[in-house]
Amino acid sequence: MQPSRFDITIEGDSPVLVLHLRGELDVATVPLVQETVDRHAAGRAGLIVDLGALEFLDAAGLRLMVELRRRHGRQLAFGQPTAPVGRVLDISGLRGAFYWLARPRASTASAPDRLWPPRRHHVAGFDPSQNGAPGQAPGPVA
Repeated sequence: MQPSRFDITIEGDSPVLVLHLRGELDVATVPLVQETVDRHAAGRAGLIVDLGALEFLDAAGLRLMVELRRRHGRQLAFGQPTAPVGRVLDISGLRGAFYWLARPRASTASAPDRLWPPRRHHVAGFDPSQNGAPGQAPGPVA
C-alpha cells in the first residue's frame, strides 16, 4: 500500500485559521489535520478548511469533518469541494450539515464579522438552527 498523497497549507496571519488541504484525506492523513487544528486553532475566531484541492475523501475524512463541526460549531466553514469529494458528501447526506465558502482565503477571513455565518448549501429537511444532532438544541457560540 502506497502512502497517501497529502499536503496542508496554513494561512494563520488573521483571526481565522485557514487550512488548504490537497491530495487524499483518508485514514492515514486525518491525524495530520487533527494535529494541525489542535496546534493552530486555539484562541482563533474561526476555522476554515478548504477542500478545493482534495482528490479523495474516505469515511475517516467524513468523520473528521463531523468532529470538527462538533468542536467548532458555527465558527467552522469549509471551502467548496472538488467534484469527487462533493459526490461523497452528497451520497453520505452530510453536505448540508456544514457551512460552505466559495473562496476560502485569509483575506476574506480577516474580517470575521463579514464571514460568520457563511452562506450554507441548502438541503431539504436540514434545519440550520441545529448545532448538533437532529432534535438537539443549538449549542453555545464562542
